[in-house]
Amino acid sequence: MSHSNPNRAATARGLPLACALAVLGLVATVTAQAQSQTQAQTQGHNTALGALSPPGSQSTAAAEASRLLHQASFGPNAASLAEVQRLGSKAWIAAQWNQPRSSVRALQAQSWNLRGNDPYNRYLDIHTGIWTAAIDGRDQLRQRVTWGLSQIFVINVLNSDPPLSWAPEAVADWWDMLAANADGNFRTLIEGVARHPMMGLYLSHLANQKEDPDTGRLPDQNFARELLQLFTIGLFELNPDGTPKRNAQGQPIESYTGADVAGLAKVFTGWSFDAGPGVDRFWSWNFYDNTMPASAFRAPMRLYPEHHSPSDKQFLGITVPAALGGEAALTAALDRIVAHPNVGPFIGRQLIQRMVTSNPDPGYVARVAAVFANNGSGVRGDMKAVINAVLLDPEARNRTTASLATFGRLKEPVLRVTNFYRAIEARPGQYGWNFWWNWGDDGLGQAPLSSPSVFNYYRPGFSPAGTSIAAKRLVAPEMQITNEVTTIAWAQQVRDMLRYADNYPAATPLALSRQVALAGDPDALVEHLDTVFAGRLMSPRTRGLLREAIASVPMTEPGAAWRRAGIGLALTMSSTDFLVQK
Repeated sequence: MSHSNPNRAATARGLPLACALAVLGLVATVTAQAQSQTQAQTQGHNTALGALSPPGSQSTAAAEASRLLHQASFGPNAASLAEVQRLGSKAWIAAQWNQPRSSVRALQAQSWNLRGNDPYNRYLDIHTGIWTAAIDGRDQLRQRVTWGLSQIFVINVLNSDPPLSWAPEAVADWWDMLAANADGNFRTLIEGVARHPMMGLYLSHLANQKEDPDTGRLPDQNFARELLQLFTIGLFELNPDGTPKRNAQGQPIESYTGADVAGLAKVFTGWSFDAGPGVDRFWSWNFYDNTMPASAFRAPMRLYPEHHSPSDKQFLGITVPAALGGEAALTAALDRIVAHPNVGPFIGRQLIQRMVTSNPDPGYVARVAAVFANNGSGVRGDMKAVINAVLLDPEARNRTTASLATFGRLKEPVLRVTNFYRAIEARPGQYGWNFWWNWGDDGLGQAPLSSPSVFNYYRPGFSPAGTSIAAKRLVAPEMQITNEVTTIAWAQQVRDMLRYADNYPAATPLALSRQVALAGDPDALVEHLDTVFAGRLMSPRTRGLLREAIASVPMTEPGAAWRRAGIGLALTMSSTDFLVQK
C-alpha cells in the first residue's frame, strides 16, 4: 500500500514496488528451510497434488468459488475450493449451516496457558480458541459471520475494568453465543447480547441499580445508549435502502432522544450474575472468588427484583408499566427495538460491509433489509436468511461488479493472517496451535475481541480525509487502522509467518508443500496464488511481476523451490490484489 496515497489501497489493483522489494529482502531467510527438505520429498508431494490444474485451465467456477470463500470464510484452501465448485454457491452455503459448530470455549480450555495466573496468558487462551476455529474449523461460514457480529456487538477483553480476560471461559462462551445465533433469529441474538455477563461487565449494566430520588442516583445509561446507537437502530431514521430520511430542511432525523435512553436504562436495572437458585450475587463477586461458580460468569444474567426500577419505562413511543416487572419490561423493550424499521437496513448494511463490500448499492441494502423484515415465511429477523441474502445477492456474485473500482473492501489484518494459514493448509502440530497474544495488538491494529472501544476497530462510515474516497463520498472503514505503522507491521508479519511457517503457529512440517510443489512452473504457481489469495482478479501487471520474481531464482540452486514459494507468497500478500478483497 502506498503511504502517500491511502486511497490506492481501496481502489487500485497492483503491486506496490517499495513494499514488494522490502518484503522480498525480508523473506530471503526462507531459503534456510530448504536445507531440511529433500528433492525427493518435494517430488512426492507433487504427485500427491496431481489434482492441481495446469496454468490457464482453472475455470470461472474456480474463480467464483474463491471469491465466495473470501467473503464467506476465513480464506480458501484446496478442499474448500473443490467443495464450492462441486456443490455450487447456494448448496455450499446450505451445507455450511449444517456443519457442527466449533466450540471456542472447548478450544480455549485446551490452551497450555490456561493455568497461568496472568490476564495476558488468559487472553492468549481466548485467542488460541478463536484463531483455531477460524483457521481449522469446518464451520467456516458460521465462524466468519461470528467475526462480523463481534465487530457490531463489541466487547473488549483487556480494555475493561476488571479485565474480562480473568474469565476466559466466559469470554469464549460470548463468542460461542454469537456463533450459535448466527443462523438464528435476531431477537434471540439481541437478548443473548443484552443478558450475557461479559457484555454486562463491559457496558456496565450488570448490577445496574434503580434510581434513588433521595441521593439523585440514576440508572447507568451506558448499555441502553449503545444498544440503540450501535447494536440495533443507529442515530438517524433510515429508508429501507439504508439512506437517511430527511426533514423539510434536508437534515437527517434522529431516531431516538436522550429521554428514550433514560427510559430504556431503567429496563436494564436489577440484572446481575445467576449463581444458582436462591443465591444472591448481585454485589458479592469477583474473579478471584472460588465460591462463585464458574457457570455464573457465562449464564445469562438474572433479575434481582429489589434492585429493579419501580418506575414506568418510556422509550421509542411506548410505555412499559412498572407493574409488569423487570423480565416483562426486558421482553417488551427488546420486542419494540427489533420491530423498529431501522434494524434491517442498519444491521444488513454492516453485514454486507463486513463480508462483501464497503460501499453497497442502496438496492443491495434494500434487498437484504427486505429479507430481514420477512424471510418469505412471515418471519422477521431470520439471520440465516439475511446472511444468505448478503452472499447470494447479484451484487455480491456478479464478477463484472467485482471489477469496479468502487466495489470491494480493504482486507483487515485478521483475515489476511487466516487467509495465509488456510492457503498453506497449516495444521496443528504436536502441541496444538500456539498463537501469540500480541499478533494484532502490537502493530497490525487488530486482534479478536480487542477493539479499543465499543465503536469497533473502525466505524462503518469512516472515510479517509483528503482522498478520492472522501471526494466521492465513499467509505473505507478498515482504512481507519491503516497507516505507516500497520503497513510496515504487515510486511514484518509476512516475514515472520514465512520464516516460521513450521511452528508459528506450531504447525506440521511441510506446511508450504502445495506452493513448493508448483514452484518449478512459475505460471502454475502464479495461477495458484491468484486463485487462493485474489479470487483470480490479479492485474496483468501483478501477475507479470510475480512471475518474473519467481523465475529469477534458478531451479538449479539449492532450495530453489522453497525460495520461489516464499517469494511468491510474500509478494502476493503485499500486493493490493490481495489486500483488497473483491
